[in-house]
Amino acid sequence: MRKLLFLLLLPFLLCSCTEVYWTNPVSDIHNAVVDERLVGTWVGCVKISEKGKTEATPFYLHIGKMDRKRMKLITQFVQSGSTQEGIYIMYTSKLDGRRFMNIKESTSKGELSNRYIISEYEIKERDTLILRHANPDFVKNAIRNQVLLGEGAL
Repeated sequence: MRKLLFLLLLPFLLCSCTEVYWTNPVSDIHNAVVDERLVGTWVGCVKISEKGKTEATPFYLHIGKMDRKRMKLITQFVQSGSTQEGIYIMYTSKLDGRRFMNIKESTSKGELSNRYIISEYEIKERDTLILRHANPDFVKNAIRNQVLLGEGAL
């Protein structure tokens, strides 16, 4: 089974109120190429603190190839016996030797929006996916100061 390591909590996947959206992907999606190494199911465990209790809950990323440029990302987060799922379209980017997931947000009706969630990723060995997310406060300040294009959601 493939492992998923979180260097920072995944705010968009955990339905947090500190989500950060980007109006543009890291690179032009017309130049995107599928990263075959991502295809498969990745399993991780996150610790959620709620009402003084800490609970370790499983988290799954199912990644499949749609065509030469696009990938489908299905997330499953299991907490207290219920499962939350999300379905996304994803493009990968490579910039200065770093790799990024450009995850296109969808609305509650399943329609694609014009916003992206960006995550840097690295694959260690063959079976460990490391995800890195920007500090939401840092990103919000950069957007507010017009250093980055994006929008913050609370």
